[in-house]
Amino acid sequence: MAKWADIVFCEWATHYLRWLSKKNYKNVLACRMHRFELDRHYDEIQWNNIDSVLFISEAMERKFHAKGNYKGKTFVTYDNLNFEDFPLIQKEKTMQIGMLGNIEPRKGVLEFVEYFGKMNLPEIKLSIAGNAKDAPYYGKIKRHIVENNFCLLYTSDAADEGLGVDL
Repeated sequence: MAKWADIVFCEWATHYLRWLSKKNYKNVLACRMHRFELDRHYDEIQWNNIDSVLFISEAMERKFHAKGNYKGKTFVTYDNLNFEDFPLIQKEKTMQIGMLGNIEPRKGVLEFVEYFGKMNLPEIKLSIAGNAKDAPYYGKIKRHIVENNFCLLYTSDAADEGLGVDL
């Protein structure tokens, strides 16, 4: 395919793209960049031999550009959802935001907590629950929350049990 196609699109930025980026077939080479590929495969690929890179968010695009001096084109193509398929039901507002997931640097939890704190919205309660494997990162989040007193942070055990302990 690389020898005859005018455009080669790689859905994954892994070993195929690494191999293609080291060749010169005179075709247009494009790929979609996923988060795990940015963390695991970025350094294996000769990015300036890739014509275009697609992302699903501006945050991913920024992280990609921060890693190197890419000179090609980048595009953000959101995962398209038809919101008409998800009718909204008006519920009573609780003024609460719940965030559940892994508490680790690549998820941007600390940055989210910092931005939320800067917004100064005392009427909104933020609760974060998840698994924290990175103790220093978790400690930074916990310190920020304790110093600013605007959020609840739960351990993974508490999230699993549906309980929580205000840290």
